[in-house]
Amino acid sequence: MIDAPISPDILEETLKRNQDTEIVTLLAERLNIDAEEALRIYYSSRLAEQINEGAYGIQYMDPVYLVEDLLENEPEVAARPM
Repeated sequence: MIDAPISPDILEETLKRNQDTEIVTLLAERLNIDAEEALRIYYSSRLAEQINEGAYGIQYMDPVYLVEDLLENEPEVAARPM
């Protein structure tokens, strides 16, 4: 039995969700914060918007690089109080 192929849209959405998860996990580790704070930081960033929109193919980039880029280019996001 051969399974039907997965649609490109479903694959793209899965990729974005996995990317989000990896970035939040890395942020929590890098900043020594809990997952809730890492989620707040990530979803307050331009990076999350760009990944969601698929801007510049950013959703295909390495999460480690993206976390470093977020911290370097959006330091105000990580510095915001809860």
